[in-house]
Amino acid sequence: MFPISVISQELDTAKAGKPEFLYDLGIKIEPTRESVPPEGGIGVANSGLSTIQAQLDSLYMAINKNKTLTAFKIEKLSKENDSLANEISKLKQKIFLSPYSSISSDIKIYSKQEGLNFYKKGHDAFVHNKYEVAIDYFTRAVSSKIPSASIGDAYYWIGYCHIQMNDKYLALEYLKKVAEYPIAEKFGDALFLSAVTYQNLDNIENANIFYKRLIDRFPGTKLARLASLKIKSLKLVED
Repeated sequence: MFPISVISQELDTAKAGKPEFLYDLGIKIEPTRESVPPEGGIGVANSGLSTIQAQLDSLYMAINKNKTLTAFKIEKLSKENDSLANEISKLKQKIFLSPYSSISSDIKIYSKQEGLNFYKKGHDAFVHNKYEVAIDYFTRAVSSKIPSASIGDAYYWIGYCHIQMNDKYLALEYLKKVAEYPIAEKFGDALFLSAVTYQNLDNIENANIFYKRLIDRFPGTKLARLASLKIKSLKLVED
């Protein structure tokens, strides 16, 4: 119970500046209860407020509970966000140059002469089994003003380098890009190498598709005849 006191100030101007003093009125108020105490309820507030007090208590508990759950969820989301950030960081560290690197990074455009020199150096590196060096040179050639047919050929060699490095899936991504340059000299080779790669990955269906694409695109050629033999070996020849 809390006593109620009244703060009073002396009105006599002659006594101005003296400290304030309190009058104790002898009135006491207790927090509301669900029922009136047996001793007459001295100092008990209106019992009709009990319902409101109960609702306030319930609301207070609900708010605290919701606050706790929210804090828990925020902590959980924060941990998941940190985990995701770590995964993204790891992936960035693992990313090797891909056909889609231009989406997130700037590409330097080299002159035609520079591109031709890069292409030659890339081919020389490939011949000497320096595949990573060859990839770097061919990638620069792709980012130059060399003819589009040569760009398609450069993609073929990049794909071939990745096959030699036993990265078949990435190799397929580059080999598929050769199709964007239909006059590329290595277009047929890219189709054949894609089919062989799918066959080595036990993806017989896609291997069959690429062998047939080669036969349809370059009928009567040595590669087309070889593709026909490959299809027969797969036992997927249509009746």
